[in-house]
Amino acid sequence: EGIEGNRLDSMSDAALLRSLSHASVFSRTSPEHKRRIVSAFLQRGDVVAVTGDGINDAPSIKLASIGISMGITGAEVTKEVSDMVLMDDNFSTIVGAIEYGRTLLGNIRNFIRFEFSTTVAALTSMFAAPLFGLPLPLTAIQILWINIIMDGPPALALGVEPPSGDEMRRKPTNPREPFITPRLFLFILASGMTMAAGTLAIFHIATVSGNPKAGTLAFTTFVMFQLLNAFNCRSLSA
Repeated sequence: EGIEGNRLDSMSDAALLRSLSHASVFSRTSPEHKRRIVSAFLQRGDVVAVTGDGINDAPSIKLASIGISMGITGAEVTKEVSDMVLMDDNFSTIVGAIEYGRTLLGNIRNFIRFEFSTTVAALTSMFAAPLFGLPLPLTAIQILWINIIMDGPPALALGVEPPSGDEMRRKPTNPREPFITPRLFLFILASGMTMAAGTLAIFHIATVSGNPKAGTLAFTTFVMFQLLNAFNCRSLSA
């Protein structure tokens, strides 16, 4: 259904809000009409993007969740109130920006998954060992080596991963969703506990059997777990 501007003049805000579910096009609208339409979408809880180039687009661009203006043909006042300026006036640039943003968000979450799960594993291993009557599985030098060599490079690599190709097929991220979601928290906890359990199991077996290199075995096991965890953290769908 299409709704023209003269019909909007006679519609109340409540009626406009109800019409959003079946209206597909708003035509012949004034700046005030555009502002009301954007306000109604926002009131409904939607994330609204508005593009424009003229001064008459400035009010709705400023009100929108993200305002996008044209860098070449756009008016200066419109560019001032917008969140994004298309320097090539090409709408396909918006798609590229969305893909880049989703890739960046995914890489940051992958970075967090790796770093936090490794930290949980290290702390659990060090605090749980005495509870089971075992000596500390890792020395201070080994922990320092893990933090500098095994944490840094893999984490940095996760932060610059290229797009996986499915970014534009994912559902949009809810802006009200916490950065560390329950699913991400459970992954961090499960990964950390798994690495700690494996390290302590190897350390316990070596210690009980009187192996003088029990600490080395625990250190090597933990490092191998970290390498596998880095690969496991490359994908949000893991």
